[in-house]
Amino acid sequence: MKIFHVRFNNSWFQYFNLKATTRGLRGGVLPAHHTPPHPTLLHLAALCVFDFVLGNGDRSPVKNNFVVGGGLLRSTGDKDFLLHPNHPTFVYLDQGSSLRKSYLERNPIAQSHLAFSRGEEDTFCLFHGPLLRRIHQLAAQVPAPKMRKKLGNRSSGGGATESLFVNMLRRRLPPEVLLVIGGVKLAECGARLKELLGVADRCLSDERIQGIVLFP
Repeated sequence: MKIFHVRFNNSWFQYFNLKATTRGLRGGVLPAHHTPPHPTLLHLAALCVFDFVLGNGDRSPVKNNFVVGGGLLRSTGDKDFLLHPNHPTFVYLDQGSSLRKSYLERNPIAQSHLAFSRGEEDTFCLFHGPLLRRIHQLAAQVPAPKMRKKLGNRSSGGGATESLFVNMLRRRLPPEVLLVIGGVKLAECGARLKELLGVADRCLSDERIQGIVLFP
């Protein structure tokens, strides 16, 4: 899956801003000039969500995004024959720069969040419904900012002051990985879940795009 763009340029972020094209919406259909194709946009938008939560600011829209199956590898003479019989599987690679920064230079959701914090309009508005619902479930395990301050934000040491979200990640991560990452970085992931939901809520506040943002 690729979005062609100018190298070392964030111009590809514009494709995730459906709010900027709401004047052209007719019956919940994207305007014809809104390219690339919907499947590519949808899955790269999901990848941007994953990158944002993990803190990965090193993403290119033209590599490390693959779809396995769901199409013909070569012509077989039978257009109904698929080498991969089930639904296509999307594979996302290259998270090597994750958990390094509090904010990300090359992530469209981070750019949107920072724009809003400066009093400007959001620039990211494209979400996959099931993924967004899962984000809501995870974010419910993260305490509100005032509560985090009251607890002293001592998530790196574990124990009763640690959020349920961080505690869940601790149980799932191999000890060797957790030793390198530490609880503070995990807590930052939880904070970004809340920021992500803020972007999503502002996006969905526009009724004209609700029907196309929450894809099945």
